[in-house]
Amino acid sequence: MTNTTDLILRIKAARKEKRLSYSDILSLMEKNGDYVSRSTLSRVFADGSEFKSFRYEHTIFPIANALSVDASMDDSKSIPCVEQYVAFLERQVVYKEDKMDKLLETVFHKDEQLQKLVELLLDSPYHKQTSERS
Repeated sequence: MTNTTDLILRIKAARKEKRLSYSDILSLMEKNGDYVSRSTLSRVFADGSEFKSFRYEHTIFPIANALSVDASMDDSKSIPCVEQYVAFLERQVVYKEDKMDKLLETVFHKDEQLQKLVELLLDSPYHKQTSERS
């Protein structure tokens, strides 16, 4: 089990043990100065959520903090998690760079098309006729 999986299971157990509603948890988080939307809260507590990916700092930690669940990460397990996260981020950077390159190509292509249309408009007989009148 990964740290996040274990933490989500402990969060679920704490909620069940303390018999807290989503509103109760949101109120506790508000007292701590934290915020997670109700929909995010319901996704964390949904069946099978321990196998999903959540952002630790912005989602899991505030909920664990509100429920007084120890959210510290075991260093022996966190290094592979960090390495996996870094690898994921590197893949995301490559993906987004590729996507940006494609978007730039599209923009350049559209710009060329626009320039051709402007040239055609300027060379059109209608334009020459209206510019002579002025």
